[in-house]
Amino acid sequence: MPSSAAQQANLFSDGSSGWVIDPWIASSLMQKAIRRGDVELAVRAADALYTMRGSSVFRRLAIVACEDVGIAGVDVVIDTVAACADAALRKHAGGNAMVLAHLVERLALSPKDRSADLLASVVHGCPKLAPVRAAAEKMSVEERIAAATDPKKDFFHRAVAAWYASGIEWGREKRVGKGDLIGLLRSFRDIGIAERWCVTGKRALAIAREPLIVMMLLLSAEAGSASSTSSVRLPSWGDCGGIPSFAFDKHTRLGLQAIRRFAIENAQVKAVLSAHVPEFRATGALGVAAFYCDGSALDVRLDWALSDELEVRGITSDLLSAGVFPEGVGLVRQTVADNLAHLNDLRAQVVQARRAQSEAPWRA
Repeated sequence: MPSSAAQQANLFSDGSSGWVIDPWIASSLMQKAIRRGDVELAVRAADALYTMRGSSVFRRLAIVACEDVGIAGVDVVIDTVAACADAALRKHAGGNAMVLAHLVERLALSPKDRSADLLASVVHGCPKLAPVRAAAEKMSVEERIAAATDPKKDFFHRAVAAWYASGIEWGREKRVGKGDLIGLLRSFRDIGIAERWCVTGKRALAIAREPLIVMMLLLSAEAGSASSTSSVRLPSWGDCGGIPSFAFDKHTRLGLQAIRRFAIENAQVKAVLSAHVPEFRATGALGVAAFYCDGSALDVRLDWALSDELEVRGITSDLLSAGVFPEGVGLVRQTVADNLAHLNDLRAQVVQARRAQSEAPWRA
């Protein structure tokens, strides 16, 4: 594995290396470097993204704070969301570039918790919760709020009710209908969720209407004052023209090219996909599996009562939603993990081929 310093020597260079990073790779790299606790890499990626996208980088950063740090770093999430939501505050604190670098560093150094994103996947796609979702669809908004805050109900049932009560749809779906976010937040306060945390959630939802933000608020009550953390062995990565291979995920064109080749050129992966995924969904399923092998890796993780269960159920829900047959979920993920070095080699090859054409990569 090349050192971080060696990789960064020509990162974002448009000089002799001929490499110019694009916004989608910069965004991917910023988020994954934050997850891995690599401050220098995260700050440089954020600066590159700001150069290309301007203040819209703060919308992305607010989502990253909620998705990847969440209840593991309440203070840094509160400060990040507040700054991302207020241009005047950023100006007073030294300007966008200075504030961006400071926030990215704090997020990278914080313990991490991806429970909010995992829980969102569970409430959206877990087959065992299908009857609970069906019941929530028939409830009034008031009934949904009551169910979301009822301590006698199962936690996952409360989470489903909270999602439906929020009125926040999943992407382009039209499922939950009109909700009452203000009423839900008021009820959250009534069950002991801190006022400043609810305010942060409201601000974050004004920036990006993502179900995971609602889940983050609910999790704070369930996790309580959990403070135990564990260091995680990070997956290996390779050098792709000065950029870590893990930045090239399924949301980047070059990453998608590598994943498509991986599905065809790796015999083990090809066999497992053939047996456990419909052919027309193989690339998407492989992209999700790859994400959970290296893209979601955290350097320091918050440990609390539901951490492990949420990880298993969240990953399973995402892979099922991507088309993996139930009996193949574990095998698909393990096969990708066992062959990650090959995927990284393919990522490097597609990057090298693109560089040889003297063109910057672009999004799929």
